[in-house]
Amino acid sequence: MDKLQKLYDITSKHSHYQKLPKSVTDLVGEVKQEINRYEFERLDYITSNIELTNKAILDIGANTGFFSVSSIENGANSVDVYEGDKSHADFISDISDVLNLNITTNQRYFEFDETFDKKYDVVYLLNVIHHLGDDFGDTKISIEKAKQKMSEILRYFSDKTEFIIFQMGYCWKGNRDLLLFENGTKSEMISFVENSIKNYWDIVNIGVLESDLSYHNLNDSNIQNEPKLKEFGNRPLFILKSKIK
Repeated sequence: MDKLQKLYDITSKHSHYQKLPKSVTDLVGEVKQEINRYEFERLDYITSNIELTNKAILDIGANTGFFSVSSIENGANSVDVYEGDKSHADFISDISDVLNLNITTNQRYFEFDETFDKKYDVVYLLNVIHHLGDDFGDTKISIEKAKQKMSEILRYFSDKTEFIIFQMGYCWKGNRDLLLFENGTKSEMISFVENSIKNYWDIVNIGVLESDLSYHNLNDSNIQNEPKLKEFGNRPLFILKSKIK
C-alpha cells in the first residue's frame, strides 16, 4: 500500500489528474485532485447509455486507471490499457494485481496507425487527442495538420470497436493560447466531431455537464458554454457507435 501511495504521489505533467474508484481509495486513502474532472459523473453517464457487462475494453491514456478499474467493477470482462507515463502505468498494474482485476497494462503511448487483430466492444479515448504533437506524435506538426490527424484518429477506430467514448479539450497541447476552435464553443467542437465521423460513426448521445454537476443529453439550452464550469466542465462527452460492420 505504501508503494501504491508513492507511485500515485510522483509528480508529472498529468499527475493528480483523476479521482480513484472506491475500491482503490480503500487501499491508498483519499488523494488530492488539482481540478475536478467529474469522473464519477462521467461514469454514471456512460453506464446509463451503454452496457459494460462482459465487454472487452481498450483504455487509451488511462492515467491512473479510474475508468479501467471502474469498468471491471461494472462487469467488463477485460481492459487493455495504454498509458505512456511509467508511474501511472505501474500504479494501474499494481492495483490490478492487488485487486485481481483482468487489466493488461502497456506502458507506452498508443500509436494511432498501428495494426492489431483484436476487436473491442468499447474504446475509451478520453481527453487524449488534443495532446497530439505534445505527449505523442510529431512535435513539429501545425495546428491545422493536427486537427486533420485528430479526425483521422476518430475514423481509425471505426472498424476496431462497436462503441467509442470520446472527449477532447478545446486547447491544443493544453495551451490556453492555442484554441482548436476559433471561439472555443461546444457547438464548434460538436461540428468538428460530426464532420470527422461521417460514414464511420453514429452519435448515440452527447453528454453535457450542467450546473447540477451531472451529465445530461445535449439540448438547445446546455449547448451554450457555462463559464462557471470552466474549460474541462464544458467538454462534451461523446458516445459513438460504429457504422462499420
